[in-house]
This record gives sequence, structure tokens and C-alpha cells, in this order.
Amino acid sequence: MIEVNTPTGLINIPDKWAELSPVQYIGVCGVIAQVQSGKLSFFDARLRLLEVLTGYKRSRKRYNESDQQQINDNLHILASMIRFVFKPQYTDPEILDVLSPELRKRLTTHFPFEIGEPHEVAQLKMVGNLLKYRISINLDIDRNHIPTIHHATGMYYGPLWNIDNNNILTTDILADEYIDALDYYKLYHQTNDIKYMHGLMAALYRKDRATYNSVEVQKTAQTTLTNNAGILTGVYFFFQSIQEYLMERSAWSILFNKSEATEPKSEKISLGMVEHLYSLSKEGYGGREQLGLLNIKDLLNLMFKQLKDTVNTLRGYKMKTHEIAQNLNMSIETIQML
Repeated sequence: MIEVNTPTGLINIPDKWAELSPVQYIGVCGVIAQVQSGKLSFFDARLRLLEVLTGYKRSRKRYNESDQQQINDNLHILASMIRFVFKPQYTDPEILDVLSPELRKRLTTHFPFEIGEPHEVAQLKMVGNLLKYRISINLDIDRNHIPTIHHATGMYYGPLWNIDNNNILTTDILADEYIDALDYYKLYHQTNDIKYMHGLMAALYRKDRATYNSVEVQKTAQTTLTNNAGILTGVYFFFQSIQEYLMERSAWSILFNKSEATEPKSEKISLGMVEHLYSLSKEGYGGREQLGLLNIKDLLNLMFKQLKDTVNTLRGYKMKTHEIAQNLNMSIETIQML
């Protein structure tokens, strides 16, 4: 949390998703939804985020032009401190290699136009227009900020999802729940059809989280649990953050590290899950329905064990590392870690 003293008192500005309350999270996601729909510019969005996160608003008092300009400048300075929502994504990251390590680090959270130190500005001038970027959303979300959804038919409970400081996950998401949610997530991403967003919510939010039934989820998907843009966007980004964690930051990311990325990672992880459910069932780990009700962590651990056993079996046949990698369509570096 960033503390800033202002003439009107102390302002606390969150600097990571973990510091947000559910109301703040929904508010932030509502702002992002407006940006994505073209209703808010990047700079206006920052000012709106400042209001959502701190409650800080412009005074209605009339000021002279000079004082008003100073107030506006101060507001933009405060708004620029909110760095956990948006981040620059560079078209060609390798161009950053010619810059100093300190500047490279700053450019992960600061946009090039925000760099003001003379020696750093000089470095940026060297690369000129080659340093192209776009504004992306930072989804380093470590928990579910929307644990429940109120509906006329009752309370719907969302998944437990918590990543601690040691990158250890605690969750109650089931294998079939994850697979169904991923299908709806992909369909919404591909079509932007709101019905798939409601499907995603139906897969993740249930009146009774102790059970899971895909048929019942399909029925619930026909129900509009909410039309709140902040909640809808919040659930979508939460699931997207689950994807990023599993595929990029978790111990299980190795399962989806194919050497030839001929399809999006979300496609690979979806296909991999379904294939492994049937494969594990054939190998005697349990029936397809039984495996589908496993905690996603338990399923991933079984998948990891199956992959490691396969690699060890191939090594037993005197296959070389590069041959195993080719056989399993994985990188040599990945095989060496098993």
C-alpha cells in the first residue's frame, strides 16, 4: 500500500491486487471493461481508478486557472501511482536488451513516456521507434475477490483460490469444473457472446460447491446470475489469471510446455486435461467420472506422475534425451527437468 499525504488528508493507494476489497476489485474491473469497450481512454481510466480505489474526488470549489492546473497535475501524479492494473507489453522484447538492467526493470511497470531521468531518456532515444508497445492488463491475481454472487434464486458460491507467498496454491476447483469453465472461457474469448460468460459463471459458481454436475451447470448457464459489468469482467479476469498461473508460474507448467506451439496454450491445456482423464482411467487410476471430481491439484499431480513415469520408461529403453523430447513433443530442457 502506498501512503500519500495530501492537503485533504492521508490517501492509501493499493499497489497490488491482493490489497483490494471485493468492492474495489469489482470497481477496478468495471473501469477495465469501459477501457476495452472504448468508453474510457487510458489516462481517463487512471483517474477513474484513483476515485474507485481511494474515494478521492475533485472538489466542486471554483479555483483560478493556475490553481486548477496544479490540482489536475496532482491528480495525474496520484493516478500514475496505480501501476498494478495496466502494464506495457512490448512487440519485440529483445530490443530491451540494449538498455541498462535498471531501465529494463522500470519498463516492466512504467510506460516509456513516463521515463523522465535524463540518462534513461537518452537510452530510449537510441532505440527510438523500435520500442513499440501496447497497453495490457496485469493479472497477477492471487485469490478470488468475488467469493459469492447474490441472485434471486439464492446465494451462489465461487471457488476457493489462494496462492501464498511461497507460490503454493490452495483451491477447491474440481477437474470437470475447470475443464467446463475453460471451454466457456475460450468460447467467450472467440465470440464475445455474453451467453458464454454466463456459462463460465455457472461453471465456477454454484449453490453447493460440494458437488458438480455438468448437466446442471448447462441449465444454470441459461440463467443470468448478474449483468453487473464489473462482476462479469472480474470473473473473466479471475479465470484468465488461473490460466496464467497454471501455465506459466506453477510447478505444473511443465505439463503444457510443448516444443511446438502450433496452437494457443489454452487449447493445449484443455485438450491435455481431457486426454489425461481418459489415459489415467485406462491405467487404473479410477473411472472417468471419479477422476473428474478430483481436486484440480490432485489431477495435475497425477498427470505429472504419469509424464515422469513415461519419461523414465523411455529412458529404460535407452532412448536419448533428444529422442524422448521429440517423441513427446516437448523441449529438451523440459525432459532434463524430469
